[in-house]
Amino acid sequence: MIRLPLIAGFYGVLAAVAGIWSHLGAHPGLLVQGPGTLGPEAAAALGLGGGLAFVGLSVLLVGRVRWLRRLTVRMGELLGPLDGGTIFLLAGFSALGEELFFRGAMQSAWGLLPTALVFGLAHLGPERLFLPWTLVAGVLGLGLGLLTEVSGNQIGRASCRERVSLNV
Repeated sequence: MIRLPLIAGFYGVLAAVAGIWSHLGAHPGLLVQGPGTLGPEAAAALGLGGGLAFVGLSVLLVGRVRWLRRLTVRMGELLGPLDGGTIFLLAGFSALGEELFFRGAMQSAWGLLPTALVFGLAHLGPERLFLPWTLVAGVLGLGLGLLTEVSGNQIGRASCRERVSLNV
C-alpha cells in the first residue's frame, strides 16, 4: 500500500542530498547545468514530446508484449489500487527528487554514462521480472541525461520524466 507522506519524505531527502552534493561540489546548479544548444522552450517541447511518445508506446505494447503485461500486473499487485491523484503525486515526487539527484547532482559530478548506469540500477525490482524494466530505466536515464546536456538545463528533462512516471 502506498504511503504518500513516506514517499514525499524520501524524495524530499533525496532532493536535499542533491542540493548539498551540488553545493559542496561547487557544481553550476541543480536546474541549470551551463550553456546548451537548445533553449528552454525547445528543451521543454522535446522533453514533453519524448515523454508522451514513451507513454503512448507503452500503452500500445502492454497488450502485445507478454513481459510488459506481466510487469504491469505485478506492479499493480505491489502498489495496490491507485487513483489518478495519487499517481500524479507519485510521478511528481519521483520526477523532482530523482532528477534533481541524478541529473542535477550526480551527472554534474560523475558524467552522463555512470549516472545513466546508476539510474538504471536504482530501478532494480524485487524479482527477475523487473530486469527488463531496469534496462529500460537505464536507457531512459541516458536519454534524460542527453537532454540535460544539450539543453544545459533540466526543464525539458523534467517534462519528459513527469510524463514517463505517469505511465507507471
